[in-house]
This record gives sequence, structure tokens and C-alpha cells, in this order.
Amino acid sequence: MKATSFPYSTLRGDVELTVSDARIDGTPLPPDDVQANDRLIALHGQEIREWQRLTFRVDVQTNPGLLRQYEDEHGSVTLSVIASCRPTNVRQPIRLGRSTLDPSIWSGKAELHRSHFRDKVQIQAQLTAKVGGVAHRPVSSSDSWTLYFDPSESFRVAGSLRVVWYDFKSASAPPIARQFPDSAYVVDLERSLPEILLNKSFEGLEPILRDAKDRSPTELALHDIARMSIARSVWQALVYDAMSAIQMEDDVPTWPEREWHAEVLRRILPEIDPGKSETELLHMASVDWRQHPGSGSFAARSEAVIGDLIGANKSLRKSTQALIRRGIVT
Repeated sequence: MKATSFPYSTLRGDVELTVSDARIDGTPLPPDDVQANDRLIALHGQEIREWQRLTFRVDVQTNPGLLRQYEDEHGSVTLSVIASCRPTNVRQPIRLGRSTLDPSIWSGKAELHRSHFRDKVQIQAQLTAKVGGVAHRPVSSSDSWTLYFDPSESFRVAGSLRVVWYDFKSASAPPIARQFPDSAYVVDLERSLPEILLNKSFEGLEPILRDAKDRSPTELALHDIARMSIARSVWQALVYDAMSAIQMEDDVPTWPEREWHAEVLRRILPEIDPGKSETELLHMASVDWRQHPGSGSFAARSEAVIGDLIGANKSLRKSTQALIRRGIVT
């Protein structure tokens, strides 16, 4: 409901959907597989490969005062919670009971069978009511939870980019690495999730980048600067690849289909122009920031945003201060 406007009265206030106590065939999921802050559950990679049944508790709550006020005006609202899976074309309702002590709370248990789903499942709560004489009009909805049944193209699930060492001059190295044999690193954007490829044959790179204790201040500064330089360059590549993947539907820009593309843009675009809505940012990213002079403005701002995002400025300040204290830099 947050990004959609309706020509009738809707329920103000957030609708919070919470998923907890997730179990596979009765066995609790490891805590790391349930990321409440990101509203996601990672089900792939479990030791139980042939599992059949996922169960979890669902709780929905909205603002009690605003709900009471709305129901006094329009009558009782109805809650629907749907688990939807696009690849299998399944939409499964989840039945919740409304609390008799606090009518702003609904709770219940969900059960999803593995054979009915693949890839990912979105779970969302929606409240409907009779408004203007028309029944079942949507009046508010929650943010979605995402359940990943199979490996995904999401940074939120993977955690970070995979880093792989190759000899760029070797015939076994990936094509992009062999094309640039003297480069310290390249980023491979052709995989389902990008990978950072580091060059074994680049003299001194491995000792500089490896984690080690008791480095000298100079070595530590060089280590941090090299890492941040790579991270900054990789993020710029990710941003521009994600920008090129923005979809146009009837001349209206929409988020890229690949999850990591959308995740990158959602991290970067709001920081470049905080006053703009998602729709405005997507339009600027698909039109204004792809051509001169807007592209120059975008490049400068995105580079600065990335520096803050990866902590490059903080790291450089820490390194230079350490060198100044030691008298290495004056």
C-alpha cells in the first residue's frame, strides 16, 4: 500500500507481518537462515536434502487506534495472507485467527509443501474492507517476506560476493581473466551472482591482500587501500550493470528482473537523490543519468556514495592517522 494510491479511503499506519519458529519436517531452521531484518528465510543448502514440509508461525499486527477508527467508519476489515510462487503459479492462503483480546493482531500457523514450490515464495498480508459500497477493496498491506526454496541471485542470501584466485595467464582461468592477464583483478558479471577474480600471477598481490596479524603500519595501510580500491571499482561495475538492466513497460521504468541488480539500485539510488520517490529515481536512472550531462552528475555522486557505503573514507582516514602518528607521513 505504501507505493500505491487508491481513489477511496484506506487504512493508515503500517501492517507488520512477522514469520517465526520456522521448521523443516519438524526440525528448527538454523538461526542464520532466518533473517528477520531483511524479511527472508533461506531454505536451500540444508543438510536435509529431501525435506517435504515447511511450517512456521505468522503474526500480523496493525495500529490499534487507527484500525478501530477505520472500522468504526467502514465496518470490519478482513485479513488475507497469501504465499505466492510465480515459477509454479501457486497462490496458497494462510489462515490466521484474529485475537479476541486485541483485534489489531492476527496469528496462526502456516504449512508449505516442498513439491508445490521452487525458486522463491513471497508472503504478504493484505487487509480489505467494504468501502463506498464496494466489498473486498484492498485498504492496507504489509511488506513481503521472501522464502528462498532454491539458490538465488540475491546478495541478501549469499551474504557477499565470492572471491576466487586464478592465474590470469593460465588456460584454465575464466575468459575475462585471460583477456587481461596483467590486471590485478577483474569482476565477472556473467555468473548468476558476480564474482571477484584475483590474479595469482600479479606479483605481491596475494601477500598484500591476505589477512595477517602484526603488520607494520605501512603494510597495513597498503593492505587497506588495496582492498578498498578493489571494492570501489567492483561496486561501480555492479551499479552500471544494474542500471543497464532497468526494465521499461509501456514507457514506465520498473526494477530489473535479477534480484542482485534491484538490490544494488535500491542501495545506491536513494543516496544519490534522497528527495525522490522510487518511481522518480528509476526514471532518472533509465533516462536522465544515462546521457550527458546527467551521466556525469550520476557518476560523480555514485562514486561518492560507494565510498561511504564500503567505508573507504573511514578506512583511509584511519590509515593516514596511523602513519602520521608514526612519523611516516608528515
